[in-house]
Amino acid sequence: MINLNRRFVSGVIALSLCAVTAVPIYNLAAVKSEKIVFPKTDSYMSDTEKAVKSERHSLYNNINYSAATAPSPELIQAVTKAAPAKETASSVKKTTASKAKTAKTSTVKKATASPTKRKTAAKPATSRSYASTAPATTSKAAAIISTAKKYIGVPYVWGGTTPSGFDCSGYTKYVFAKHGISLPRTAAEQYNVGSYVSKANLRAGDLVFFTTYKAGPSHLGIYLGNGSFIHASSSKGVIISSLSNSYFAERYIGARRVIG
Repeated sequence: MINLNRRFVSGVIALSLCAVTAVPIYNLAAVKSEKIVFPKTDSYMSDTEKAVKSERHSLYNNINYSAATAPSPELIQAVTKAAPAKETASSVKKTTASKAKTAKTSTVKKATASPTKRKTAAKPATSRSYASTAPATTSKAAAIISTAKKYIGVPYVWGGTTPSGFDCSGYTKYVFAKHGISLPRTAAEQYNVGSYVSKANLRAGDLVFFTTYKAGPSHLGIYLGNGSFIHASSSKGVIISSLSNSYFAERYIGARRVIG
């Protein structure tokens, strides 16, 4: 009986010792677990992550680890959710600041890419040796030119003064006579009537003169405007030619105006 009591007492003491020893072992396990949850990687963490870690440390350190009290799932969940809320608020601020900066940069680029347009002055037209834009043709000059063009193709005849054949002065004398203007018979004589006109001031209806087979005015025609004239050519009859033609440009000697 005495031996049985001794065994009972020994068992109770052993159980007590086990219980006392179990508490420090549990606390040690909790500390080790904490070290695993929060490894020493501060140098690789952002400011936000460091702040979250500090808050988690503070919450876990306030828990009294013992055999009787352990952290509840609700508390652990609250600690875990604390970080995203702070990170989200910080992310919103950074995103807003980034958008504002991008919008400002875009505005500056657009302003730089759209310089003020300058008006370019129109280039002056190149002047010619004769009037490229003659004054408005008078009604009488227009009528004379219309009559002159009716005889295009009439053959050249030396001394001719009719539509059956013209020479240069016979042609101009005939056309102007149709409109009440009397001209002398030869080119040299017609060069002395009316008023002198410079090449730069030629006007439709003016008489233009050339020196051809002999010295002095030996050929003429009627100026049409824009550098062209109509005349009785010795080779082609009544045709329209250009004053810029090399043959006539070299032989041009002057012009006379007989239309008032």
